[in-house]
Amino acid sequence: MLGPITALLLLASAAPPFPATVNGRPITEAEVGKAVRDHVRKTSFHRQLTEEQLAAERERAVEELVTEELRAQEARRRGVEIPMEPVRKLAAAEEANAGGPAAFDRVLAANGIDRARYLEVIERAELARRVVDQEVSAHLAEPTREEALAHYRSNPSRYVLGASVHAQELCVRVDPSANEEGWSEGKRRAEALRARIVAGADFGQAARDAKCDRFAEKGGDLGFVHEGSLDPAMDAAVWALGNGDVSPPVRTIRGWHLLRRIETRPSRRVPFDEIEASIRAELREARRTEIVKRLDAALRAGGDVVLASKG
Repeated sequence: MLGPITALLLLASAAPPFPATVNGRPITEAEVGKAVRDHVRKTSFHRQLTEEQLAAERERAVEELVTEELRAQEARRRGVEIPMEPVRKLAAAEEANAGGPAAFDRVLAANGIDRARYLEVIERAELARRVVDQEVSAHLAEPTREEALAHYRSNPSRYVLGASVHAQELCVRVDPSANEEGWSEGKRRAEALRARIVAGADFGQAARDAKCDRFAEKGGDLGFVHEGSLDPAMDAAVWALGNGDVSPPVRTIRGWHLLRRIETRPSRRVPFDEIEASIRAELREARRTEIVKRLDAALRAGGDVVLASKG
């Protein structure tokens, strides 16, 4: 429920001016830094970001924290409550880490906030979530079957499944670090398997015997696959086959593969009954998004938001 904000992360910043204030409440530099680090860790996969990218991340973090603060303040105005015991326990632990009540008060004072504001920041994310849930609950009209059907009929090209093929696969494993002789030996073994299958050996049994991957126990059955859903080399090979044909060996990082095209299913429009639930979920999410946008726009318009970068 509560975010992992700690006093050291929250308050390890210089005193004002702050990156932003929301109706007089500060967003601290340390909050922004933590939000940037958390987002970068989740989305950048350890890639080094440029200065421009980091600046964009910082701007995004400030805006998100401002929105969260506006929502939390609205929740308090509405009298939304959350269990305070976890908040108090976290605050007590942070006070102990700081060296006791007096030392903690000095840390807070040096950063321009008091204990009440510190507790508000800890509970902010949960209050923000609850006011959004409250707003959605009050204003969201659940999409009806008739509305979903109208959406389905007005978007005739949206709910079409492209052509697919029912395919089987088996492979001869080759260590990715093997030399060319190792890869050539793997290819010879795959070609020998293909010759046996073309001569009448059972493809499924050959796949089970190869024990190459998780599909082997099902006789290499990949089910119906759409174009672009397999490894590019395998995808090109299976779509070039006719029904019943077996491909020449195809090389991927895992080894050499043989593919068999069993049958082809043409593109088709998905019947409404099969897709109704997902259309209604899609419409519901769109309505929810619009409700939240309206809430945020109203809060921003009625609030006093000052961004340091804009004076």
